[in-house]
Amino acid sequence: MAERGDHTYEADIRWTTHGVAHITAADWGSLGFGQGYGCARDHLGTLADQFVKVRSERARFHGAGPLDRHLALDLGYQALGVRDRAPALRDAQAPEVRQLVAGYTAGYNAWVAEAIETDRVPEWCAGAPWVRPIDELDLWSYIVDLSLLASGRNLAEIIGRAVAPGPDGPAEPAPVS
Repeated sequence: MAERGDHTYEADIRWTTHGVAHITAADWGSLGFGQGYGCARDHLGTLADQFVKVRSERARFHGAGPLDRHLALDLGYQALGVRDRAPALRDAQAPEVRQLVAGYTAGYNAWVAEAIETDRVPEWCAGAPWVRPIDELDLWSYIVDLSLLASGRNLAEIIGRAVAPGPDGPAEPAPVS
């Protein structure tokens, strides 16, 4: 159970054989809370890394990266407008979906707080400043990112490395043989 503003989320989460989470809740927000808590418990480092990516903060936390890869990805994600598209996606959703995302955000944040307090952050990212609470816009941005999986997302690094043509204009295309 967790409180967020004027809302209290309550979900029953049972992990069964092979670590499968089963969530029971009385409302959409609480169902999202259980899902966010369970996913964060099982995949905190991976999810936190994805939120860093959609915020275009890889270079901030990890440096420019090999061959400036983190910097190129950050620029590519900014050019794709992943975070800029998130509010419109949110606003287009039914109230139940918005409640689910609000609850997921609260559940994720509840696990982040608990994991940090009880030293249960995965070893590979323990103490990392990028393992931190998120806001709903972070989660909506991640959903936008997933929607781009079969399109522009695969070009983010290339887009981030793009350079304007020189003073002589763009280069001539290579001949087709």
